[in-house]
Amino acid sequence: MNSSIYYRRVAFKINPEMTNGSSKLLHYQSVFREIPLGCSLNKIIYNSKNTPIDFQAYELNEAFEEAIGLPSMDLINKPTTLLFKGLEDRWIKKFAKVVESKKKKEFTEFTFDGKDLYDIQVSPIGDKEFVLILKKRLRTLKPATGPIKFYERLIDHLHEGLWVTDKEDNIFYTNSGMTLNTGTPKHKILGENVLGVERQAVGTFIDDYLKAKNSLKPRQYETELTTVEGKPIVLAGWLVPLIKNYLFDGMICTLRDISEEKKNREIIKESEEKIRNIIEHSTNVFYEHNTDHEITFISPQIETLVGYTPREAMVKWTSLVSDNPVNTVGFKLTVRAIETGEIQRPYELEMVHKDGSLIWVEVRETPVIKNGKTKAIVGALINITKQKTITQELIENQKGLKNLVDESPIPIAINSKDGLVEYLNHEFTLTFGYTIEDIPTVKDWFEAAYPEKAYCEKIESLWRKELERSPEAKNSQPPFEARVVCKDGTVKFIQILWSYIGDKLVLILNNLTNQKKLQKQILEKNDELQNALNELQKLNLELQKATEKAQESDRLKSAFLANMSHEIRTPMNSIIGFSSLLSLPTVDKEKQERYTEFIQKSGTHLLRIIDDIIDVAKIESNQLKVDKSYFSIVPFLQNIYDYHRQSPLFNSKPNIKLATEHRIIQKPLILFTDPVRLKQVFDNLLTNSIKNTNEGSITFGVCSLVENDITFFVKDTGIGIPKKFKDTIFNRFTQVESKSIKPGTGLGLSIIKGIMNLLNGEIWFESEELVGTTFYFKIPVLPKENPN
Repeated sequence: MNSSIYYRRVAFKINPEMTNGSSKLLHYQSVFREIPLGCSLNKIIYNSKNTPIDFQAYELNEAFEEAIGLPSMDLINKPTTLLFKGLEDRWIKKFAKVVESKKKKEFTEFTFDGKDLYDIQVSPIGDKEFVLILKKRLRTLKPATGPIKFYERLIDHLHEGLWVTDKEDNIFYTNSGMTLNTGTPKHKILGENVLGVERQAVGTFIDDYLKAKNSLKPRQYETELTTVEGKPIVLAGWLVPLIKNYLFDGMICTLRDISEEKKNREIIKESEEKIRNIIEHSTNVFYEHNTDHEITFISPQIETLVGYTPREAMVKWTSLVSDNPVNTVGFKLTVRAIETGEIQRPYELEMVHKDGSLIWVEVRETPVIKNGKTKAIVGALINITKQKTITQELIENQKGLKNLVDESPIPIAINSKDGLVEYLNHEFTLTFGYTIEDIPTVKDWFEAAYPEKAYCEKIESLWRKELERSPEAKNSQPPFEARVVCKDGTVKFIQILWSYIGDKLVLILNNLTNQKKLQKQILEKNDELQNALNELQKLNLELQKATEKAQESDRLKSAFLANMSHEIRTPMNSIIGFSSLLSLPTVDKEKQERYTEFIQKSGTHLLRIIDDIIDVAKIESNQLKVDKSYFSIVPFLQNIYDYHRQSPLFNSKPNIKLATEHRIIQKPLILFTDPVRLKQVFDNLLTNSIKNTNEGSITFGVCSLVENDITFFVKDTGIGIPKKFKDTIFNRFTQVESKSIKPGTGLGLSIIKGIMNLLNGEIWFESEELVGTTFYFKIPVLPKENPN
C-alpha cells in the first residue's frame, strides 16, 4: 500500500468528509500533520509463531509528538516496548485483534508509560498496519509511593491469587499468586479475554463469571482445571463485580489451590461419618451491619446456620440471638468497637435457630473507618474464608490495606534486615502469645519459639542464608513447616512463607496444628477401616470358595449318578437280554455258547463297576484297608505285563505295542507295600491307556529310584488330556468331557488317588492333546525306621 492510500485512509478515519478522490497526496499529508489529535501510523511485529509481540510507528504527526513528549526521530521505526517500559502486553494483543477484525474500535484508559491515560481510536489500514489516534487525555496518574506502594507489593506476594478484568472482560492486572497457584506466568495471562478461554479448560468457572457479571453480586466459585504442567488442581475463590454508574465495569477474582484441602475432605468423608458430618455442616457466614446494628449484608450460609434466608436475616442482629447473659459481652464489645473504632477480641454468641434451637458461634469483627468515624461493622461467624475477605478489602480500598493486614486471620510478621522485629499483626499475638515487647529482635524470637538448641540452629541457618541472598534473587521462598513453642508453653505446627518486599522480610505463618491432628485421626481411621476391609474380604473369599465347592460337588454328583445309571444299565440289559434268548427252544448250542460268553463278559463288567463303587465308598469313609507285604518288584511288573498282554482289550488294538521298562533296577529289589492295591493302580492306568490309544505304544515300569523312594510310570501315545482338566482329573465324580474318550464310570483316577494316599505316595501326570499322556506315581520302598 503506497503513502497516498495510507494518508487517504487516515484522513477518512479522522474526518469522513475528506473522501474526494481528486485530493492530492500533499493535501492528505498536510491534514495528517496538522490535525490537532495525536495520530500515528503503526505496524504490528510478530514472532516466528505469528504471535504479536510489539508494534512500531513509521509515521506520526506533531500533535502525537507533543502528547508523548518525544520527537519523531526517537519514536519512528523503533519497537514501542523498548521506548516505553510501562506499556502492557494486553494493548499489543488488542491492537492485533483490531487489525485482524478489519474494524475500527475505541478504547479508554490507554497509557504508554503508566502515567498519562487516553481515550483512543484504533483503525486497521492493512494486513499488519493500523492508525492510533489519541482522542482525549483523561488524567495523569501519580506513582504510588510510601505505604500504598508497600501494600501493593504485599498483595503481589500473597499466597492467594488475584486478578482483575476491565468491562470488556480483558485481564489487565494479576499478582504473583496466580502463577504460584496455577503455574501460568503473568505474561500469558495479561491481555487475555476471560470469555475467550475454552470452557473445558477451566471447568465451570466461565458460568460462575457470567452469573456474577450479570447479577452484579459477589459470587463464590470452585472449579477443576489442569495446569500448564498437566497437573489437575481444584481452585476456589470469589468473583466480585466492579460497578460504575450501576453498570458492570470489570471483575475482581481471587483464587487459591484447594486440591489438598478437598482431598482431605474426601478422605474424611470416607473415613468416618462423624468427621464427615462436621465438615458438611460447618458454617461460614459473613455479614455487615451499620452503627444501629442493622444487618446490611449477610452471606447465604446464614440459612444453613440458623434457618433464615438472607432476606429474612436483614434485621437487627440482636434479634437473632437468645437472652443468654453471655450475649451482653458480645454486645458491649460491638458497641465499644463502634465508639472507639478499635478492633475488639473475638467473643462467643448464642443465636436462636428458626426452629427455636440454640446455635453457638464464634464472632470476629472489625470496624470500618471512613473520615475518622466508624461507618459499619463487618465480621464473620465460624470464619474460614477470612483471607478472601482481606483480599476483597485490599482491592476495594487501598487506603484500608493496613487495617486489613492488622486483622488478617493469618499471623504476619515484618522484620528488618538488621534482625529487628518491626511489626506483628493481631493474629500473630493471638496465636502465639508474643508481642513486640516479648520478642523485639529475631534472636529473641529464636530463643523463645525454638528452645531446643539443635532445632533453633537449623531455623537460624535458614534465616542467615536468606539474609545473604542478593536483592535480585530475593523471590518468595517455598513454604516449609516448623514447630513453634508459644508463650504459654503449648506447641503449634506452622507453615512459614517468607518473602522480601523492599528491604523488609515479610513472614506469613499458617497454623497447621488442627490439620496435623486431623491428619493423624484420618490415618488411624484409615488403618482401622483397612483392617476391617481385609478381614471382610478374607471371609468373603472363604465363603465364595465354600459355596463354589458345594455347588461343584452337587453338579459332579448329579453327573456321576446319571453316568453310573447308564454304565450299570448297559451290562444289565445285556445279561437280561441274552438270558432271555437262552430260554428259547430254537437256540442251537453254538449260539448258546456265544450268548453265555456275552453274559459272562457283561457280568464281569458289572462286577468291576460294583467294585469301583465299593472302593470309592470305602475311600470316602476311610474303610479301605491295605495289606502290606514284602515282594520283588521285577517279577511283579512282569506279571502285570503278561496279564495285559493277553487281555481281550489289548488284543482288540492290533496297532499298539506294550512294553515294560525297569533297567534302572540293577539288582533284585524288595518292596514293602500292598501288592494288590499297587496292581490295581497299574491295572486302572494301563486299562485307560489301552482304551484311549489306537496306535503307537504303551510303556510302563520304573523311572526313578532315589534313596527310599521309587517312582513308577505309565506312558501312552493316546489322545491326551486337555489342560483344563489338569487340576480336577483326580477329583471324585469327574470325567474328561471328550468325544474321543471311551465311556466309563470316571472313578478310576479318583480310586488311584485314594490308594496312593493310603500307600503314603503321590501321583501326577504330564499330557499333551493328540500326543499322549504319562502318569507318574511315587511310593516308599521300605517303611521308615522308628526314630525311637
